[in-house]
Amino acid sequence: MSNATLMVRFKDGLILWGIYHGTSDIAYPGLFDSMHEAWAYGVHERKQVCRNLEEKLTKSSPEPVEIHSDYGCGWYWGGEACRNTKMITSNLSGYRDDEDVSRDRLFTDDWANKPVAEGAE
Repeated sequence: MSNATLMVRFKDGLILWGIYHGTSDIAYPGLFDSMHEAWAYGVHERKQVCRNLEEKLTKSSPEPVEIHSDYGCGWYWGGEACRNTKMITSNLSGYRDDEDVSRDRLFTDDWANKPVAEGAE
């Protein structure tokens, strides 16, 4: 498997962490307060989140977010997430025909660099 770190940034600057599955090019929907928490959450638990996704989505209040994965050279895409349920609620993958996705941006934005250096809390 080819997993990578994922970060979700809300408009107010809050960053939550997750896991991007590079083999299937999709993000697991669950989000966490730290990078360590995201990686500690095992595959079995991630599958449980996916199984309970519909229930959690009915309780969510989605907000626009920017999503970053450090898979490959790193890339960004837009989506929606809920900070209360800690779930990505739309665009689990950056591959979309109907959106101009900035796939080839290098990992240089300040918001993406800072958590990688300090997010190992």
